Amino acid sequence: ALAIGGVFGFAALRRLLRTPAGRDWKDRALLRLPVAGSIVRANAFANFAHTLGTLLANGVQVLQALAIVEHTVDNSIIAKAIRGAKDRVTDGSTISRPLSQDGVFPRLLTDMLAIGEESGDMAGALEHIGKRYDNELDRAVKVFTTILEPIMMLLIAVGVGFVAISMLMAVFELTSGLNT
Repeated sequence: ALAIGGVFGFAALRRLLRTPAGRDWKDRALLRLPVAGSIVRANAFANFAHTLGTLLANGVQVLQALAIVEHTVDNSIIAKAIRGAKDRVTDGSTISRPLSQDGVFPRLLTDMLAIGEESGDMAGALEHIGKRYDNELDRAVKVFTTILEPIMMLLIAVGVGFVAISMLMAVFELTSGLNT
């Protein structure tokens, strides 16, 4: 019954995560995770900066570039923030102001983007932002692996201990059965 319930629960969760609301919930949860969230955020922001910077450097118009970037970002929460920024840029706003209003993008990213807009070198500013978040991604992955190593060692030790105790218990039961 437990196995059947587990299979149905897994299938229901998988089906839920395929819906837009389920995907939003999953992406929001991924962004809020303590250690893995920093990896997800740094990867998404680096991807955003590199893609937008490349598109703008090659002459793609801002609105079209934002539409393309919206579809390349894997996180639906960040994609919604980009879509909202694109709609506000249509109204005549800068890119950095709408991105900072949603609270999804960090202040440092939007401030550096605003400086790029004011200086007229958006592509250069976005390249700098992308490099910064690539470095942050490397650091976050190192922290994650540093934390993961002792946890994995502990899980392996528990597994080995369980097997050793199981074997010893079987031996003790056999020897106690021979004495009677």
